[in-house]
Amino acid sequence: MSELMSNPKLKELVEQFVKTKKVLILDSSATTRSQLTKLVAELGVNRNHIISLGNVQEAKSVLKTEKIQIVLSEFAIDKTNCLPIFQDLVEQYSEQERLLVLVTKNSQQSSVAQAMEGQIDSYILKPFVYNYIKENLFKAILTKTNPTSYQKKIQEASIHMAKKSFYLAEPILVDAIKMNPKPTMALYMYGELFFLRGDIQKAESFYQKALEIMPGHFKSLIKLYEIYFEGGRKEEAITLLETIRSMLPLSPQRLVEMFELYADTGKEHKMFDILEDYRDLDSKSPEMIDCVVRSLMKAGESFTRQDRLDLAHEAFYTAIGFSGFLFKNIETVVRFLITEGKYKISEFILSKSTPDDRSSPEFMNLEFLINRHQIGDSYVIARARDLIKAGVADINVYLEYIAVNLKFEKLTVAEQSLLDARNKFPDYAELWGEINKRIEAGVKEILIPSNLDAFYQGDQALAA
Repeated sequence: MSELMSNPKLKELVEQFVKTKKVLILDSSATTRSQLTKLVAELGVNRNHIISLGNVQEAKSVLKTEKIQIVLSEFAIDKTNCLPIFQDLVEQYSEQERLLVLVTKNSQQSSVAQAMEGQIDSYILKPFVYNYIKENLFKAILTKTNPTSYQKKIQEASIHMAKKSFYLAEPILVDAIKMNPKPTMALYMYGELFFLRGDIQKAESFYQKALEIMPGHFKSLIKLYEIYFEGGRKEEAITLLETIRSMLPLSPQRLVEMFELYADTGKEHKMFDILEDYRDLDSKSPEMIDCVVRSLMKAGESFTRQDRLDLAHEAFYTAIGFSGFLFKNIETVVRFLITEGKYKISEFILSKSTPDDRSSPEFMNLEFLINRHQIGDSYVIARARDLIKAGVADINVYLEYIAVNLKFEKLTVAEQSLLDARNKFPDYAELWGEINKRIEAGVKEILIPSNLDAFYQGDQALAA
């Protein structure tokens, strides 16, 4: 046993800290759980207060019913992130009341534990040396019960900042920065002080100073990201968010923001790298789903215009799949693809409509537009006539039908169809008037604008 752990006074301090606290040990390995149970019991934890689990969902349930203040948890179990377990304790208990220990499998995860200053108290790297880890935990607990002068300053400043007593916290943080050669946490907290005061520029500078000392300081990275994201500094925001994701699984909200940022910064192809992260989320709110769907659809549009149809196909199909094949999204995608002249992909996307949606007027009109361009005039005459007779034809069907009848000099049919269109779509009076002028002038052809959406938005322009 080390000299430190043999000291009766220090040993008593550690035992006083742990003896009344409940402990959660969360690890996929039964052997590891057994070793950690033995270890914390030797530090003074009551064995009846130790809960050992190998399932994240069970652990979350335990946190709702038990007053857990000490957690030793694996980084992730079966791809499920365990870090929210730590966050729950951070929100419930002060730093002096809790002990958070991360069990890691590699050096990358260990660097994450180090970077999460103020949350993770210690980490265990597997496979671990029993006595070495025991001493590390002993030291971590001593930090709670017998903090250094620097740690006392940090704790004191934290209390003042929680009360919004910034004028009291500021000189304490200045002292803390001076007394420590690497005052990462003090610099971060000074940034927080300015942020809470509303001085974003100074806050940013102190977060940057904290990162100069510890480039992976998680809290500073998060705060800088939030400043960039809220300030519309998208390129800087996405660079930071990629760094954060390389360290830790992103929160659902951050993951959604990543989709948005990729869509807005010309990095649409990177969305495919985070699809599995999104699929693995335990739950997805309607707002989240809508946001991700919109981002993927925006990506699909960009890929289409770049003529990268394989990527466009994947983006569009993924988007409508995430939305549960909601027809309004299918319709939006199909109308865009028709406008771009991509009929094969539009036909595929439309084919994913549900049986109920296939009987809707919207589906039939979209199907008509796709087939019109793939089959030709004979199809237009036969199918448009049926849709008009059934009373389900939209403005595009009428335009195509009028154009084909003029082309074949069936003026009576064209004029009658124009009259029907005027009655059914009175908001487009100027458009119908322009077509009527062309018919009266003997024009045998009208060109349908490629931008179909323009008609739906009330655009009165007709291509010559």
